[in-house]
Amino acid sequence: MHGTTLVANTLVQRRGARTALITNEGFADVLAMGREGRYDLYDLDLELPEPLVPRALRREISARVYADGSIARDVEPSEVENVVSELVADRVESIAVVLLNSYRWPDHEEQVAELVRARASGVDVATSASVLPEMGEFARFSTAVANSYVRPTLRGYLSDLEASLRSSWPAARLRLVTGTGRSVPVATAAAAPIRLLESGPAGGVLAAVAVARAAEVEHCLAFDMGGTTAKAAYAPDCTPRVASSFEVARVRRFKRGSGIPIQLPNIELIEIGAGGGSIGWIDELGLLRVGPASAGGDPGPASYGRGGH
Repeated sequence: MHGTTLVANTLVQRRGARTALITNEGFADVLAMGREGRYDLYDLDLELPEPLVPRALRREISARVYADGSIARDVEPSEVENVVSELVADRVESIAVVLLNSYRWPDHEEQVAELVRARASGVDVATSASVLPEMGEFARFSTAVANSYVRPTLRGYLSDLEASLRSSWPAARLRLVTGTGRSVPVATAAAAPIRLLESGPAGGVLAAVAVARAAEVEHCLAFDMGGTTAKAAYAPDCTPRVASSFEVARVRRFKRGSGIPIQLPNIELIEIGAGGGSIGWIDELGLLRVGPASAGGDPGPASYGRGGH
């Protein structure tokens, strides 16, 4: 059983794959517009999180499905092939296919994905319907793009991990902890790695709850000191709370609305500080800042006596 913070760290440090987006005509800017809200009404220098897919790598196609699932316009293979050729020329590594109302009619997304696989075999491709088949366009766009952004990194990591495990323990079967604390096989985790976003901390919360129950403690407060961030979780009656959505990689650490929204269930965690491997640096004003870049677990925090930053 394995939990990892690799998904969260990849998003926080912006070290994912070069990702593109294929969507409907007129909707390439959904990622940038978001919900058109301000997380701080009085901040004149408000900083918003940059979309994981830059504008130059967002492409539109004319296919369209109505809200009731009926087809307004079918997928044009030649149109998709032209778009994919452009993206291959732009050296993209991963493509998110996010079309309107795909939770009612996912076939168009699958058709586009198949055309991508045929035209660009070395490029990873995933659909929004396979990750979040729910209404709510911005949340679905954001979640699907984040999934595609981390997929190549996580798939390589899981492949290496499974191969290493098999060489030492051939009969062992690897399972991954999800953000809700449950476990899934490697193939499921590799298909939608965004579900592992808070995998490591979620496992820590479950461990803390198990210890608290064994000690007959009524309530539990779990603390997780990671390499990139420090998190806490409160479990009243030793029952972890589960949120239906959350944010990652906030521009302002404690400001709700300043991060990338992920519309998936997850054990409720609060980010309370930087991690032990976080790197200190001087910003453009000459002020000391800490994170989000991190040395991670290698060599680890300087306090471990192993160097660090």
